[in-house]
Amino acid sequence: MLHRLERLRTALLADEKVLHEIATLYPSVDLQHLRSLRRAALKEQEQGKPPRSYRAIFQLLKEIGDETSGVPADNAA
Repeated sequence: MLHRLERLRTALLADEKVLHEIATLYPSVDLQHLRSLRRAALKEQEQGKPPRSYRAIFQLLKEIGDETSGVPADNAA
């Protein structure tokens, strides 16, 4: 599952159209927040800054995935 989330994050950074795929997979996702994290992550990469938004995207996708699978985020491994 984690590898799938990593691939999804990479695809999102490569193409903003992946947002629609994420919205289909995870209807509860806040697309505006995810879009702003994407922009911030791309800017961080461009400027050579620490990947805080890049990691935040992964955490957001992981939390949403945990919600849809019925596994509480605190108990996810």
